[in-house]
Amino acid sequence: MTIKYYLKHCLWGLIGCGYLTYLILTDLNSGDIYPAYAPYMPYIASYLAVSAVIFPFAFYTTEQLSLKKMKKETWGNYFGSDSPSWGAFIFVYIFCVLLSVPLFFIYPFINKNRPGN
Repeated sequence: MTIKYYLKHCLWGLIGCGYLTYLILTDLNSGDIYPAYAPYMPYIASYLAVSAVIFPFAFYTTEQLSLKKMKKETWGNYFGSDSPSWGAFIFVYIFCVLLSVPLFFIYPFINKNRPGN
């Protein structure tokens, strides 16, 4: 992964996860969150904060695993961040945000198997 790739996808992670973290924390402070869920919200907010930073690694891992099953043109046309079809990208984005930490742990194995490393 290059620094250009990281910065490009880091923007997606910072905007999405940052916005969700902001909403959770403002609702927590104003008392709009159901009281039974309130003790868990700081953990969710901290998970989202970590996810914002490691989102590019999760997206890269998802991309590399997907390219083992599909053609690069299919990924670029339907699922990638530069694709004209935003509907499928949203599903990949949500998948990467929710599973960013497990995908981050898979990243070293994916990166090690690339030619040139």
